[in-house]
Amino acid sequence: MSLFLWFSLLFSDVDVAEHMAARQAVREAFKAGDQAALLEQARRCHQAFPQNFLGRYYLTVALSLNGHTVETLAQLNAIADMGYDLDVGKDPSFKQLTEQPAYAAVAQKFAANRQLIDHSTAAFTIDQPDLFPEGLVFDPGGKRYFISSIHQRKIISRDARGTVTDWLAFDPAKPGLLPFSILGLTLSRDGKSLWVTSACMDQTKAGCGDMNGRSALMKLRLKDGKSLGVHFFGDAENPSVIGEVISDKRGVLYLSDSTAGVIYRKPQVKDKGETWQDQPEPWLRSPLLRSPQGLALSADESLLYVADYSFGLLVVDIATKTIQPLSAPANLLTSGGDGLVRYKNHLILIQNGVKPHRVAAFQLAKNGRALTGQKVLAANHPAFDEPTLGTLVGDTFTFLANSQWGHYDKQFQPVTDNLKPIEYRAIDLKKALP
Repeated sequence: MSLFLWFSLLFSDVDVAEHMAARQAVREAFKAGDQAALLEQARRCHQAFPQNFLGRYYLTVALSLNGHTVETLAQLNAIADMGYDLDVGKDPSFKQLTEQPAYAAVAQKFAANRQLIDHSTAAFTIDQPDLFPEGLVFDPGGKRYFISSIHQRKIISRDARGTVTDWLAFDPAKPGLLPFSILGLTLSRDGKSLWVTSACMDQTKAGCGDMNGRSALMKLRLKDGKSLGVHFFGDAENPSVIGEVISDKRGVLYLSDSTAGVIYRKPQVKDKGETWQDQPEPWLRSPLLRSPQGLALSADESLLYVADYSFGLLVVDIATKTIQPLSAPANLLTSGGDGLVRYKNHLILIQNGVKPHRVAAFQLAKNGRALTGQKVLAANHPAFDEPTLGTLVGDTFTFLANSQWGHYDKQFQPVTDNLKPIEYRAIDLKKALP
């Protein structure tokens, strides 16, 4: 890798407000057919946040529509080097490029990005096609997986023998126990309880009554599913979707709110007995938190990693609460991320907001504040139908291959015609990564 390529994006200062204002200006110029303004605003958008993929794409389109062929091809090559699949031949914005001699080479690169990459093996299946699962966590004490369901608003378990049971299901007579769709799952520090995030969503079966816009954090006892406490967030005017929850070694919880753009923090539980009272605090707000999803901690737990769907991989210094994008070379694509775990010096990210959907490993620099490379672990897999979350057990990363998120109609009811059994796949990271 050339020094220019490395340093071209190895920085963290971005102007989010400028970037977002330019995004809007780009859309307005495109709609108006003002090509000169389109290019001016696209350059502004990209310059304000060079690591952002959408900004780069806007610039590439603007360059093409303004006849800057050499620059357009350079940007398309950069996008292809990220592993992205862009069907240039079907995009009218790039119509004139197909006649250029250099087009064949970049088209070949994009075609290569449509090939199967697979370091995974089949883990197990759940024969409930309409489950619409989300969270996944392994209980070593019970040697079982817990799996949450968005639509069915329940938690199922799968034991070592492959037996699947409804561990805790929605009961209309007791709506407060599982009030909404079930999302994130993580075990308590002592391994005796399950932390659960839940949110009222359009896809929530039977609706949420008068609790639209709300989400919740719950603690459930593993031995019998008893509720040990619940805290609510948001309302109809200030909607909240608490999607992910993780715990550090002390029992401090971090939660991501993808709708409000907030990271919540719940201090170590010091309550007597099994109950808890302290409401998680809105610990971090930032313009960079446009749609925070998966969370992970550094080995020493001084850094919090955030997968933001729009802005890519971010790093938070926990002591100072400073947040910035993870610095990275230009050929890394970190946006569109959902599930996130850390494995040694890699961040394992499930990306369902890029094309193709993929599982990728991003190598961390020694200081944990920069990325030095990426390796795609799975992409273009026939089982993939919007992969979302996974969990790490030892060296094995097990993840949901087909959430089937796109199989709802306009009224957010499941379209069952083409649903398939739920498939989980596993990657031996010790073998897959150097």
